[in-house]
Amino acid sequence: MDPQEEPIPTLIAPYEIDDSVPTEDEITLAVKRLKSGKSPGATKMTVAHLKKWYRQAHPLKEEDIPQPEAWNKLVELVQHTWEHSELPQELYY
Repeated sequence: MDPQEEPIPTLIAPYEIDDSVPTEDEITLAVKRLKSGKSPGATKMTVAHLKKWYRQAHPLKEEDIPQPEAWNKLVELVQHTWEHSELPQELYY
């Protein structure tokens, strides 16, 4: 029997998955949910880096000057990677 003839049975109804490019708010939520203290991957970025960049871009104190450069680059990186299914060459090791 050709495996492509018989679909795999499922116990749940199929549903749509939104696979559009994530918004900054979605990226923010994902970063906030990450657990700290994990080892970095090939890029050497840690959860601590990501959360620090978010805090720098969105300071809690009014007197602190926002420094959004790193956070904006991260958002741009995530969105680029999602849209083009590739990492920029600079992140290859």
